[in-house]
Amino acid sequence: QDLGLAMKLIKAFPDLPIHGSTQMTVHNLNGALELQDLGFKRVVLARELSTNEIEYICKNTNIEIECFAHGALCISYSGQCLFSSIIGGRSGNRGKCAGPCRLPFELLEDGKNINSGYLLSTRDLCGLDYLPFLIEAGVTCFKIEGRMKSPEYVATVTRIYRKYIDLACSGNEYIVDEKDRKELLQMFNRGMSSPGHLSNEPNTKLVFKEKPNNMGLFLGIVQKYNLKKGLITLKLNEPISIGDTISLEKETGSYTVSELMKNEHNITQTEIGQIVTIGRMKGKISSGDKIFKLSSKSLNQQAQESYEKENKKIPLNC
Repeated sequence: QDLGLAMKLIKAFPDLPIHGSTQMTVHNLNGALELQDLGFKRVVLARELSTNEIEYICKNTNIEIECFAHGALCISYSGQCLFSSIIGGRSGNRGKCAGPCRLPFELLEDGKNINSGYLLSTRDLCGLDYLPFLIEAGVTCFKIEGRMKSPEYVATVTRIYRKYIDLACSGNEYIVDEKDRKELLQMFNRGMSSPGHLSNEPNTKLVFKEKPNNMGLFLGIVQKYNLKKGLITLKLNEPISIGDTISLEKETGSYTVSELMKNEHNITQTEIGQIVTIGRMKGKISSGDKIFKLSSKSLNQQAQESYEKENKKIPLNC
């Protein structure tokens, strides 16, 4: 992200490929051409660009173009946020962002509260629907944001994006399987995700003020809660199994499902539409509360198996 260091590297090591970070805020053709003239091999465009703007830059440069396709978004312009450094002494532009935009805020007008919640917390980006256009436009590489994420997240998201990059390049009809889209949401999502800034129309639903972290999938609403026995009854919007984790809207933590019942009989897995009871539940729970499925044990196991078997050896000459 530092032009001075980059120029030293380009001059001293002409064979070393230098990439311009999204922290450079390269958001237009002039910026990309400047890095191209300076000797950069690739530029990671700012996240605030639409597909048409990305295409325009690709078609008028020879530098490799990389852009964000999935993951967390910032409320500020790429590389230009001073919020964390001002209030926490940790600069987002030096890789140490404390994420102050994920905190709760109040919006005041004439001293009166007119809105409150996580007013600066953006929904995550999901760019699956835009891959064919961006590949055709000339994008060289897609960036998946994954800071502080689990290996299971990395395995699942890269598997799904690899599948649809290959599909987009195959010449076959490009259709996104809703099962894959749901698996992405299950692994991690804020506000059920959005197209970020990729759409050529203004994103009026960029911010999700209700919750700043992973919300999983909507599981259902508490129909009945037995406080003494710790039993929750609900109609399922998603299947659930023993070992999955769930959360409730009034609770900050999560629960691992260890007891599932249907008609007072223990079961291990369920189907959408079933009325079931989850046992061993304690906390701030009442009828009408929303329940979310934060993680799937089977999906995590599938991801773990995919990377535990892999043992790729790459020769290194150094």
